[in-house]
Amino acid sequence: MMAEKILSVRIHAPARIDLIGGTLDIWPLSAILSPAQTINLAIEIGHHLEFQPADRWILEDVSSHEKWLPGSTKATPERFKFPWFILQHLPTPPFHVRLDSTIPRGSGLGGSSALAAGLIAGAYAAAGHRLDRRRLVQLAQFLETQFIRTPTGYQDYLASIYGGFHAWEWNAYGWKPIKLNRYYRWIKNRFLVVYLGVSHFSGRPNWEIFRAFIDGDRHTTQCFIQIRDATIKFMHALRNRNEEAMIDAIRCEMKARAALHPSILEHGVAEALSLKWPGLKAVRVCGAGGGGSMVFWIDPAAREAITRAVKQKNWEILEPVQKAGGLKINVMKSPARGAWNATA
Repeated sequence: MMAEKILSVRIHAPARIDLIGGTLDIWPLSAILSPAQTINLAIEIGHHLEFQPADRWILEDVSSHEKWLPGSTKATPERFKFPWFILQHLPTPPFHVRLDSTIPRGSGLGGSSALAAGLIAGAYAAAGHRLDRRRLVQLAQFLETQFIRTPTGYQDYLASIYGGFHAWEWNAYGWKPIKLNRYYRWIKNRFLVVYLGVSHFSGRPNWEIFRAFIDGDRHTTQCFIQIRDATIKFMHALRNRNEEAMIDAIRCEMKARAALHPSILEHGVAEALSLKWPGLKAVRVCGAGGGGSMVFWIDPAAREAITRAVKQKNWEILEPVQKAGGLKINVMKSPARGAWNATA
């Protein structure tokens, strides 16, 4: 019997909303500040990748219709530098890789980490192999850290690979997922994800904050203790569906986070935090080092009014923000004649 031939692999790697407790996922902060947690929600916004067999590597950006052949005399386009860094470190044959994304660049939604996870999972699947989720997290984190040359945490990879609504508890074994899906319906109409329109990359400020903490800076240490305690308070409030306490925890965490580094308040973040719109209860930046997006916690009855006010600011409300499952891998094999078989 002729072996099935893999014709194509399609990947969806979801982004995440960093609800509270970011930066606590970076070791050894997670150990020093134990017990520490980070709470996030995987969302349908994400990366769409396709791998097809090829004689040599071909990278193609679907939105710009740009192609690049690694090894050509043409310099590596900026958009392909990170994907190619990941792919060239994998023990797989070459593929034609198509990249498409609904994640705004520099939006603080964990896009680069989701992309790393999707590229690794796709290349391995197209080569006929599978990685378990823990190994995929570790490999994606290792390669991204090599690329950006600063420490990275776990939360972005975990949200994209596992999906769902989780609190991630950091412990001696890495992480423990605490499922919060039962609370998703209660909170989903209580927030908006707003993109301020300016890309912001948190790697450098994260490194400066990390270094200050390790060096024993008293102010930075106190801010992180407040972030940890606010996250614990948020978890307790969420489990009791105590909205007032949950909002108070978000405000406390954001106040402490804003005090960590001046760049966190740049690119419209300070303006968003100062808003006094009726029905707007709290605002929190996405991305531990200050991202291009923010979560607006709202009274559900004020949703339409706040949506209009956001648009008048020329900010963008990101949709869809529905809870996403984990990384999706779909493999099409030759005998199936076009039928897609989900493998993850």
